[in-house]
Parts: sequence; structure tokens; C-alpha cells
Amino acid sequence: LEGTQPLAWLPRGARVLEVGCGCGVAGVAVAARDATSRVLLTDGQPSCLSAAAANASAFADRCATAALRWGDVAAATTMAAAFRPTVVLGTDVGYDPSSHDALVATLAACCRPAAAALVLVEEARFRDVHAWFLEALEAAGFALRERADLGGKIELRRYALTSAGRLNCACTPLRA
Repeated sequence: LEGTQPLAWLPRGARVLEVGCGCGVAGVAVAARDATSRVLLTDGQPSCLSAAAANASAFADRCATAALRWGDVAAATTMAAAFRPTVVLGTDVGYDPSSHDALVATLAACCRPAAAALVLVEEARFRDVHAWFLEALEAAGFALRERADLGGKIELRRYALTSAGRLNCACTPLRA
């Protein structure tokens, strides 16, 4: 994320909802970089949320955590409607093909209420898996707006959800 020119993908004062935050490194980096930002770190794993909360504690006035299971479109929609993100952020979330449907439905639900941009930073470990994830995003109505090579197999992609984007998830929410 540092390699992109002063986080050009991140407008000052952004409201960032991070999906699959793990220990919260990317979201906390946003909070550290922009004192006017608001960040909501989400994950479906309680242990990850505990670590994220500890890491975000220095920014407690503008950085919070919340449980969100991929595929729980109703919860994602409610959360996004309340938080009103301008950016939905995912870092290294597309590596597991069995989670793609649930993840993409969750991303769409998070982006829709405020027409948030989707920013993904992904490592293309396996070409086929990466391609399947990108195809799932496109099928859901996400349109690529910007792509930046961050070195190696890592890239940043910024998407917009088109009006044709789907919210339906033919999947069961992933279990914690």
C-alpha cells in the first residue's frame, strides 16, 4: 500500500470498511496515514478481531472492529448502510476459491449503499485461482477502474460496482 503514490486510491477523510481484516494491518495503516479517515475492520474470526482491536487501539476514536461473515449479505448490507463507507478494502482475500461466491456477495453488499469504491490488494499465487476471483467480481457487476502493479505478483485493483451488480448470494455464509 505504501508503494502507491501517496495512497492515490484513498481520498482524504475516507470511510474505509475493511473486509477480512485479519489482524487489521491494512486498515490500521490507513488510520495512521490519514488522521481524517474513519476505519471499520471486519472479519468472521473472533481471534482475528481481537488482534485487530488491539492493533487499532491507538486509533480507537476513529477505528473500530465488527464481526462479519462472508456470505451474510443482510448483515453486510446493514453494516454498510450504517457506516456508509467510501472505500471497501480487501487485502489478500481472494486466495480461496471455495469462498469466492460468499466473498463477492459480501463485497457487493458493502459497496452498494454508499456507492463505495472497492480496492483490492491481491497476490496472484496461483494464476487460475486469481483469474476465477476476477471473473467472479466481473460477473457480480464490478468494473475495473484502475490497476497498479506493486511488484512481484502483487497488484492493487480499484473497482466500481455497476448498477447491474447483484446482491444475491447462492451460498451459505462461511462459518467462523
